[in-house]
Amino acid sequence: MPRMMPKKSASEEKVVITMDLQSVLIAPKIEASSAYYKMILQIHNFTIYRLNDTAVNLYVWHEGNGGVTCNEFISCIIDYISKCCEQHKFTHFVLISDSCGYQNRNKVLSSALAQLAAEKKVATEQLYLDTGHTMMEADSVQATLDQLFKTTEIYAPSDYLVHMRQARPGHRYNVTSVDFNFFGDYEHQSGNLASIRPGKKVGDPQVTDLRGLLYLPSGQIQYTLRHTDQWKNLPVRNALGNRRSPRKLYKKPLKINADKYKHLQALKECIEQPWHCSTKPIVQLQNGFRF
Repeated sequence: MPRMMPKKSASEEKVVITMDLQSVLIAPKIEASSAYYKMILQIHNFTIYRLNDTAVNLYVWHEGNGGVTCNEFISCIIDYISKCCEQHKFTHFVLISDSCGYQNRNKVLSSALAQLAAEKKVATEQLYLDTGHTMMEADSVQATLDQLFKTTEIYAPSDYLVHMRQARPGHRYNVTSVDFNFFGDYEHQSGNLASIRPGKKVGDPQVTDLRGLLYLPSGQIQYTLRHTDQWKNLPVRNALGNRRSPRKLYKKPLKINADKYKHLQALKECIEQPWHCSTKPIVQLQNGFRF
């Protein structure tokens, strides 16, 4: 028999979420023509929408605090699931996303989710939407934000946080501003899975053929190549074993490009004085933007 439709399976024991990274936001975002040819600071928003109660969590950071590698996304996902487990007695999580490889479908994230499932004693499903059918509830949140930002001038990354918290007055988004200290280096963890490919020889299924992964508290990992198929055991190459918490991904804020710093300084004449950045070294830029 086919499995229950995942979006309809949310319950007191099972959390169902959709998640996605919003298109790059920029600061300052102003109408001045002088800004058109300038390099602008980039801001990232990783969105998690919980179908159980329509709660929305936004993890937000700018390029002085982190990049967009698998480590940043894994840090957000692990933090979210861990906090959910602390607050409620959930036994099952379903994560629905597109099939972007570096973001959602890779052995590093699978290793982290498998470890978390064993530690928290929760089953965790990862489901990948088919190309061309990737519209999710998380996308509706981002569409709302895009519409809000379209008619709003943004001087600093902190302005985005204010507008995000006001975007849905009746049921406010949970906005978490994270800095470089938040991100873990999951990519270089000892004991990571060697592969999540379900096949071994030429002609066997590839990682891109996966439509779902299931991480069980026992440490076993299962997979499916169709959303209607039953789960099969994944031929895991490496046992996860006893893994320590990941090291910090960054030891200090990230430096931005020197030319970009000069461009941002030049744009001060287009924004009001309270939002002017510091004239200290480049590594201090994020302090000047009050993010």
